[in-house]
This record gives sequence, structure tokens and C-alpha cells, in this order.
Amino acid sequence: MDLPDEMILAIWNKLSKIDVLYSFVGVHQRFNRLVFDKTYIQSIELINSNSKHKHLMTVPILDRFCSYILPQVHTFVESLTLESISMERVLSVGTYHHLRKLTIINIDQEFALRHFTDESPFTEIFNEQITHLKISIIDPERSLSSLIDLTTNVFARIFSLFKNLTELDFGSTGRRRYCPRLKI
Repeated sequence: MDLPDEMILAIWNKLSKIDVLYSFVGVHQRFNRLVFDKTYIQSIELINSNSKHKHLMTVPILDRFCSYILPQVHTFVESLTLESISMERVLSVGTYHHLRKLTIINIDQEFALRHFTDESPFTEIFNEQITHLKISIIDPERSLSSLIDLTTNVFARIFSLFKNLTELDFGSTGRRRYCPRLKI
């Protein structure tokens, strides 16, 4: 506790933000003050980035984020990166008034058909707030025609729902990459 704030921040910069938030929120008032600084929490990646291949965080970590951490910081978040399977839970935690950039990892056609509609509980966020959208789609050994159908359906949904979109980064993940990365 005798270390200056700058030293603590330098140490935290060597760690992933998700590890810092998970490990230090609620431990000490001083750590909370440092962690909850607006510049530190404006961009949050809710994926495990400790390995070469980013993957879903563990359930206990996601539980702590959704029940304790995000309710305290949601109003300051400007950029979120998350897995498609956790999107609904994460976005339901708060209002995210300043959210402008959304990255969704591993979506499939079912996800797009369910969430990129006017009936989605997140329509207001998608319609009015999101200006930068980055999506990676799952293409587990899809045929070329199947991938083209997926891409067409997802694009149609995105362009009809995201009214303020100024940047779209769209690409596939997987062993076969019939859908090249597309940045608009």
C-alpha cells in the first residue's frame, strides 16, 4: 500500500484489464479509486486475452463482472468487446449511455437473426449509439454458399438496424476463411 499510484498503474499496465478489474475492485478504497478512473474503464474487453487465441472468460469471472463490476462502471464505458454468448447478459447490466464502439466475437446466423432486429432489447443502443461495430463470424467448415448466405443476412440486419454506424469491421474466424475480412 506504500507504492505511489503511478507505480501501481505501471504494474497494472503489464496485466490485462480484465484481470485488474476482477482482482482489485472491492479490495481497497484506493484500488477502487484507481480502477474506476474514467480513462481506465472507458474500454473493456470481456474476453480472455492472456493466450494467443482469445476465448470466452470463465463463468465465475463473468458472474462477478455482471453482478458487481459492470453495474458500477456501465455509465462510463465507451467501448465493449465481448463474446456473442455473453452479449445479452452484459448489455442487460446497465444503460451504457456512452457506448459507441461494440466488438462481438463469434457470431453466427442465429445470433444475428435473434439480436439484430427491431424486437431486440438492445435496439435503442444499436440504433442510436453504436458508431463503430466490429464483428467476427463463426465459419466452422461452412460451404462457400452457406457463408455467403450468412454474410448477406448479417449485413442486411446490420445496415437496417445500426442507423449511426460510421465504421464496420466484419470478418470470419476459423480454419477456412471464405469470407475475407471486410472493413467499411
